[in-house]
Amino acid sequence: MPFVRIETNSSIDATASAALITEVTDLVAKVKPEVQRIGIAVVLHHGSPVAFGGDAKAPAVVITVTNATMPHEVTLPLTKGLTEISKRYYGSDPFRTYVFFQELKDLWLVGFDGVTFVELGAAAADARNAAAAQAAAPPPATPPAPPAKP
Repeated sequence: MPFVRIETNSSIDATASAALITEVTDLVAKVKPEVQRIGIAVVLHHGSPVAFGGDAKAPAVVITVTNATMPHEVTLPLTKGLTEISKRYYGSDPFRTYVFFQELKDLWLVGFDGVTFVELGAAAADARNAAAAQAAAPPPATPPAPPAKP
């Protein structure tokens, strides 16, 4: 269940914010197809005091992506995609955009849908095991045909 926080010293209107959130959600879902789209959280913080080299006037963006696993084959395309999205929506140059990745190791420290990630992980494993068992089970026997009428 990825969490993406975007902080910037720029601002965009509500329509552009909604489009940006959709685009970021689509990117994360594409790069991490195992996550359920409904669990991808995106938070925007516009007008935050962000500066690079002491310059707080030019557009600047700091993005944090947190998830249980963040291997390089995920972080590289996310970095490229999030940097491109930031440039398009905020006008920030790539050298004024940081993307930080955090792996969430202590799954009991985050809750979602009324349970912690520990329970979500167990429920997902149970669902995977049930699906695998169902796929491995032999097909149900076909009932015999009714006797022919004389």
